Amino acid sequence: MKKAVLSILILIFLLAACKGGNEFETIQEGTENKETQEVNTGPESEEIYSGPALRIGVIGEKPKKNFPNVTFTSVESNSLKDPSYDAYFITNQYFEELSTDDWVPVFSTIQTPVFFVNLNAKSFIYKVEGMTYDPTNPQPESNSHTEGFVHTGDQSKRFGYGDPTSSTNVEDTPDLIFYKIFKDIGQYVKDTKAQSTKKKKSNPI
Repeated sequence: MKKAVLSILILIFLLAACKGGNEFETIQEGTENKETQEVNTGPESEEIYSGPALRIGVIGEKPKKNFPNVTFTSVESNSLKDPSYDAYFITNQYFEELSTDDWVPVFSTIQTPVFFVNLNAKSFIYKVEGMTYDPTNPQPESNSHTEGFVHTGDQSKRFGYGDPTSSTNVEDTPDLIFYKIFKDIGQYVKDTKAQSTKKKKSNPI
C-alpha cells in the first residue's frame, strides 16, 4: 500500500515538473518611472500595432522604419506649445536644447503624450527648473530605454520601456518598444475621446 502511495506521489511530482518546464516568462523590473511591470512571454509580445491610426510629431531625427497605422511627421519644437498630434517623439538632437528652464512650463502641463526616444537620463529633468541635459554626463541616469509622460488635469502619467542602452540613436530602438509606445498612445487617444464624449453628453448645448 505504501509503495502504491509513493508511486502516485512521484508520478504527480513528475507531471507537475513537466508542466512547469513548458512555461516561461521574462519580467522586466519596474522603476519609479513605470506604473506597471512589463511582462514579455515570447512572440505574443511582438505583435504589430493594430490600433487606431496615429499621427506622431517628431522633433529631431524621424524614424526611418515604417509601421502600419502610424505616420511620423517632422515638426518644430514650438509645436509642443500648441499640440496638434496624437503624441510627440523627441530624439537626441533636441535632448539638450529642450532641457532649459524655458521649456519647464510646457512639459509640466502638456496634455499630449511626449516620449524621449533612447534618452539616457530620467525624463523628469524636463519638468524641473535648474536641471538640464548634459550629453557628456547625463544625470540622473535612466533605468529605461525610452521614457515619456503626459498630464491629465492635475495628474501626471509616466511611461518607461525596455532596458537602458548606451546609444541615443533613434534607429537603435527595437520594434517591440515602438509597438508598446504605439499601444499606449492608442489607448490614451481612445480614453481621451471617451472622456470628451461623456462631457458633451453630461453638458448638452
